Amino acid sequence: MDMSDGRVVAYDATGRWAGCRPRAVELVDLALGRAAHLGVAPMLVHLEPDLLADPCFDPVTHARAAGCGPAEVVWMLPDPRHRSREGGLTATQRHAERLAQEGFRVGLDGVSPLTVAWEEVVATRPAFLVMATGAVEQLGADSAAAALAGLLAFCGHLGARLVASGVDSDATSRLLLEAGVFYGMGDHLHGPVVLDAGLALEGDLVVRPSWFKERSVRRLTTGTRPEPEVRFLPAMSHPDVIDDRHLAAMLTEWSGQLTSAGDPGAVLQALVEIVPQLVPADRIAVFEADWDRYLLRPRILVGEALQPLQDVTYTLNMGITGWAFLQGQPYRCGSTAEHPEAAPIPEQDDADESMIVVPLISGAARLGVLDLWRDGADRYSERDLERAALLGKLGADAWCAANQRAELAERVVTDTVTGLLNKRWWEELAPREAAQALRSKSSIGVLLVDLDGFKSVNDAHGHASGDVVLKQVARTLTSAVRSGDAVVRFGGDEFVLLLRDCDEKGAQEVATEVREALARLVPPNGGGSQVTASIGIAILPDHGHTLEDVVGHADAAMYRAKALGRDQIALYSSLVAAGEVPGW
Repeated sequence: MDMSDGRVVAYDATGRWAGCRPRAVELVDLALGRAAHLGVAPMLVHLEPDLLADPCFDPVTHARAAGCGPAEVVWMLPDPRHRSREGGLTATQRHAERLAQEGFRVGLDGVSPLTVAWEEVVATRPAFLVMATGAVEQLGADSAAAALAGLLAFCGHLGARLVASGVDSDATSRLLLEAGVFYGMGDHLHGPVVLDAGLALEGDLVVRPSWFKERSVRRLTTGTRPEPEVRFLPAMSHPDVIDDRHLAAMLTEWSGQLTSAGDPGAVLQALVEIVPQLVPADRIAVFEADWDRYLLRPRILVGEALQPLQDVTYTLNMGITGWAFLQGQPYRCGSTAEHPEAAPIPEQDDADESMIVVPLISGAARLGVLDLWRDGADRYSERDLERAALLGKLGADAWCAANQRAELAERVVTDTVTGLLNKRWWEELAPREAAQALRSKSSIGVLLVDLDGFKSVNDAHGHASGDVVLKQVARTLTSAVRSGDAVVRFGGDEFVLLLRDCDEKGAQEVATEVREALARLVPPNGGGSQVTASIGIAILPDHGHTLEDVVGHADAAMYRAKALGRDQIALYSSLVAAGEVPGW
């Protein structure tokens, strides 16, 4: 889980058995059988060295047989340093390449910051690096702390998450958070969750599969995430600085401005507008901490000299900014030219300057950093530092609250089973899509996809198997559309695809791709009939000037596809041409 807020990010599959130990491949299949029912959090499934060395073992085949796709599983491979007698290192790399080709993520077990095999880790491109339990106990040593900082930076470069295992106390959790390790596992964070009551021990939590859907889960991004928007303001305003007599009243007013700013970007914009009224500055920058990649990313830059920073990212421990950020305390630098941690800003001369660095921290959340500069040495006083720190605290709390509101809003419009957008998103935001398309004179293709005979899956194999099918379908639909399109779970077994800037021909091509991809799905647990769907197509504005109308006409086309024998595609325009529905 994310130790900063207690949210689950993944589940770790651990075998427990009575009597004889099952074969390693049987444990893998048991884990995969549960992974498909966990909601949006993936299962970490461990592969032993001997199993990796077996030339007949293919994890992809086992995942498909269990109905698990790349989103549900992270394959945990042994640390590449631990070679099995069959040549485990070669097998690890071979399986990592094979899994990557099929879109699966891998992780590495038992990694120590002091002995990590850098080149071999790069060869596997892991999504998770799980630290050995003993590595956590070594963090008090300076050498281990330095090695951990290097490993975090390395993980940031790879896009991997570093996870601590064996977290056994609040003190350990705090130590890890202070070091920059946000993800952890261990009985102190949450005891084992057991699905078979006959295997439960004292301290276990025995649950039904439906328990997982009720958990608060942090959905980790995969692949390349969009870069945060960088706002650059070349001109620096220099208003009169508020004197101490009016400070309390202005702080109250500013606190209200920051709290009511709404989205995170508006909070940061308000923050940099307030700063010059409290502390004089020739340049201002706000950086956001990307802990997953161990980077500081610029969000707002004010002042012509900072323009080169728009295309620069620094590791969390780089420069005076990174050094002070990891210290976690506001810092006043009298001379940046003389500071041992100073890192140059590209295309800027070596003139001396003063600096204040304020880590933006709210509770346990270390969000980013606020930098202020003035030309010349020793231009900032302790009073300036205190004022900047006070404003930084107000800004950090407002930023954290805005992030939480944005995350909550995203969760409200997300379907818990499939991870797709839900009907609420459609009702609240889709009308804006229609209005924008009409203004720009562009078209929107709407596909209504209704699964054929889905009720029989639930009746014959249970709702758990039905959920697996829904998740398989969700992956198929998502892979068929572009990144700017939307896939919505509209009802129980009904989905809507909103295709921006798409005409009838393009919509029909997507529908054909969806139909063919569904035909390739493997039913869960080897049972059930082939997954098929009836698809109706309508276009905005050709078939209506509101999305409600267009979906209604796509629905009519879908029923025509059902009447044609199911597993068919029907166009609303063909119904109009045949006189089967009212024309426009």
